[in-house]
Amino acid sequence: MPPVTGPSPVVKESHDSSPPPEDPFAAMDPEMAAHPQPLFKMLRDSMPVIPVEGRGVALTRRVDVEEVFRHPEVFSSNADAVDLQNIRPLIPLQIDPPDHKKYRKLLDPIFAPDRSPSSRSR
Repeated sequence: MPPVTGPSPVVKESHDSSPPPEDPFAAMDPEMAAHPQPLFKMLRDSMPVIPVEGRGVALTRRVDVEEVFRHPEVFSSNADAVDLQNIRPLIPLQIDPPDHKKYRKLLDPIFAPDRSPSSRSR
């Protein structure tokens, strides 16, 4: 599996003039949005690693996502790996374990459904 922060081996430099593969998200319509399961299956089967230009890759298979979560020393989302053009890291999104867990423990109660401002206004 390719590192999340590096170039994806799925994307190969080529001098082939054939058109790039169709963007699977370009065909999103209301029906597909309402029933995305066939699209997700197609992505898992044929595009388990999708290059996201300027960002890294998107993983479509659970086994790959779990592998990434188990190995933050290889697959990072810290501020060096994902440049969001902010001065400080976006906490907890740009903090890798084990520090990520500490921030989540502090922040989770604030965003719990019974405590968040948006849930009180309903």
